[in-house]
Amino acid sequence: MNRQINLKYVALLGFLAILIIPSVIIIYMRIILTEEVSRDLINNRLNKSLESNEQAISDIFRTAKGVSTVIADAAEANPEDIRLEQFNKILFSAAKSSDYIDSVYVALSDGYLRSLDRVDINIATRFKVIPIKTKWASVVVKSDEDSLGTRVRLEKYYDVFPTVLARNRSPFTGSDTRAMEQYLGARNANNIFVSTPKRKFESGNLVVRMGVPIIINGAFSGIVGTDIRLEAANNIMRNYQASENSLTIILDRKKDLIVTTDKSFGTSSIRQDGTGTLRVSEHLALSNILKNRKEGMSHISSVTSADGVKFWVLSKILPRSVGEDLEMLIISPDEDFFAEVRAANMELIWLGVFLLFIGSIVIYYFSNWLGEKINRVTFASIRARERMELVNDKKSFSIKEITEFYVSLSEFERELASLSKNIQDDEKILGHSRGKKPQTFKRG
Repeated sequence: MNRQINLKYVALLGFLAILIIPSVIIIYMRIILTEEVSRDLINNRLNKSLESNEQAISDIFRTAKGVSTVIADAAEANPEDIRLEQFNKILFSAAKSSDYIDSVYVALSDGYLRSLDRVDINIATRFKVIPIKTKWASVVVKSDEDSLGTRVRLEKYYDVFPTVLARNRSPFTGSDTRAMEQYLGARNANNIFVSTPKRKFESGNLVVRMGVPIIINGAFSGIVGTDIRLEAANNIMRNYQASENSLTIILDRKKDLIVTTDKSFGTSSIRQDGTGTLRVSEHLALSNILKNRKEGMSHISSVTSADGVKFWVLSKILPRSVGEDLEMLIISPDEDFFAEVRAANMELIWLGVFLLFIGSIVIYYFSNWLGEKINRVTFASIRARERMELVNDKKSFSIKEITEFYVSLSEFERELASLSKNIQDDEKILGHSRGKKPQTFKRG
């Protein structure tokens, strides 16, 4: 048995060496290359989403800037019209130009203020003097000189402008517009200025305030102000999500969250985790993002939460025309991009394992069958050679020895033929060989 050829093991090992190693290399390279290609695709998709969001928000500010500039031009051309009731029509047209404009107003350096504001059901419910049907409100505060030391608010409420529902007169309270950031910024820069986000007292809306200077006879005379609702921008940003579960947020200069596309994560009710840890999802805290993201960079960075969930993050500082030091972040779960890819790779791996398993079984049994055939041929060849050597070593030999030699030779022929023919053919060949009469011969 020590002469037996273990062909089944040789064939099996050969099959494994020829197929398994290249298969492993191919699958590994597919996974690695897929990850690298997908990373570039993720970077492109997040950048595209960020650019679309930035463009959409910039369009809001561009509209506000355009209408504010028109009002400023009208005020500079006819300064006396500002104090007339008909100027409300100009403010109303400006406010209606965009759903995201909360208020439009003219604030002059002598203290005169004229504004037109949106009114929703929450404001009407909060202030009892406002009729429930009110959609718009105008406010006039006279100048310091005309007020004679007692400043009051002259208010009018409209359902359909310019039909007045009610009027109200109340003492002037709150901050003087001339002390607000947008007024001071526009005056000092003598140019358009956009403030940091502020929470508006009347409506509770988070707004960015734009100030456009009014220049009369070469001198600064006040501003045209526009309050732009940031929370309303959520609806726009949801139209440009980078992936199914991605999140777009905007942070102010203090890195406080002011806008998010998460519907369950309103800026009016900020969720906390522990002591002051702001969360952008159930897995990830904002502090983790700010620690690991590349601020203002156009390339994505990865952030992994404490429980092992991976996110992709892209950051950009928005233009000053949108607001001072505002940062937009797009955050997408890794699973949004790689779930299908990894599922396909796993299917490929399991298919490869299955094919290798089936191939190994087939090769094992085939090589076992082939090995038996070759072993039988080998043994027959050895027996035939031994009989021939026995005959050659003798000067004379018997008929029995000659017969045994022919029988061993016939068995060798039969086993050799069986490698290429079926069993029936082998039996025919064997029967044909046995039907021959043994011959005798003499040397030389």
